[in-house]
Amino acid sequence: MYGYVSVILFLSPIIMVRGEPPAVYGPPNPSHGTPGAGHGSGGGHGGYEEPQSYEFGYRVKDDYSGSSFHQKESSDGNQVRGEYRVALPDGRTQIVTYWADWKTGFHADVKYEGQATYPDNAKKYIPPPGANAGYMYPNPSGQYGAPH
Repeated sequence: MYGYVSVILFLSPIIMVRGEPPAVYGPPNPSHGTPGAGHGSGGGHGGYEEPQSYEFGYRVKDDYSGSSFHQKESSDGNQVRGEYRVALPDGRTQIVTYWADWKTGFHADVKYEGQATYPDNAKKYIPPPGANAGYMYPNPSGQYGAPH
């Protein structure tokens, strides 16, 4: 009796999955323009609306983790300009100023502010006692012999 009930319970999820109708997809919508004629496909602005101007930015400063970075970007519809700054672990700030347009592509200028500092008391990581330092491979047994 229990074996029969187990078979029914085991097969019921399969029946439910198989009982669903397959997804139906229609033909592509021609209003999206010709494939490959738009952004990111090497084809200029073809098939898309005129680029719009925008401004965008964000800032993150987390004293607990030491994370500090921000970005600001704007576009007039033809050229994008922006800058982002990242606080590096060595104490410097990396500043990337960039611009891009359809004719000349992407350009970036990378600069650093501050002086890199490294702690004098940097210590090598030593795992706690009893911690596995990784998988320990067995020594070769010589069972295969030298290559010919």
